[in-house]
Amino acid sequence: MATISAEEEDIIRKRLISQTAKANGFSTLNKLTKRFLSLCASAENGDVTKTEDIYQTLMKELAAYELQVTRLNTIRAANHREQDKYKIQAVELEKALLQVQGEIEELKVTLEKAREERAHKEEYEVLRRLCMEHPARSETRTAIATLEKDIAALENESAQANGVLELRKKQFALLLHAADELQKELEDDTAALDAVVPMET
Repeated sequence: MATISAEEEDIIRKRLISQTAKANGFSTLNKLTKRFLSLCASAENGDVTKTEDIYQTLMKELAAYELQVTRLNTIRAANHREQDKYKIQAVELEKALLQVQGEIEELKVTLEKAREERAHKEEYEVLRRLCMEHPARSETRTAIATLEKDIAALENESAQANGVLELRKKQFALLLHAADELQKELEDDTAALDAVVPMET
C-alpha cells in the first residue's frame, strides 16, 4: 500500500490550513497579525475603549484559531492512526496472500496426486474387467488337467496303434516273404515238371 511522504503531508497540511483559514482574501494568521498591530496602535494612542474592544475581538479570533489548530491536529493524528492501520493491514494482507499462495500450491500437489490416483484406479478397473472376462484360475487348472488327461489317453492310444501297426508291418513282411518263397517253390516245381514231361514223350 502506498504511504504519504513527509513532504506530501506538509503540502497537504498547508493547503488545508490555507483553504480553511482564508477569510475576505486574507489568511487567519495575517488577520491575527493585523488585529494585534491594531491593538498595539490603539494602546499607544491611549484609546482604552477601542483597545478593549480590539483585545476582546483578538481573544475571540485567537480562541477560534486555537480551536481550528486543535481540530487540524486531531485530523492529523487521525490520519496518522489510519496510516498505521493501513500499514498493519497491508502487512496482514501480504501474509494472507503468502498463506493463500502456499495453500494454492498445496492444493495443486493434492490435485495432481488425486489425478494420479484416479488414473491408477481406472487402470485397475480395466484390469479387473479383463480378469472377469477370463475364467477363474481353478477352472483353468481343471481344464488343463482334463486336457492333460486327454492328451495322455491319446498318446497311449497312439502308442498302442503304433504297436499294432508295427506288428501288422512285420506280419505283412512275413507274409510277403512267405509269398516269395511260395512263388519260388512254384516256379521250381513248374520248372521240374517241364523238365520231366519231355522225357516221357
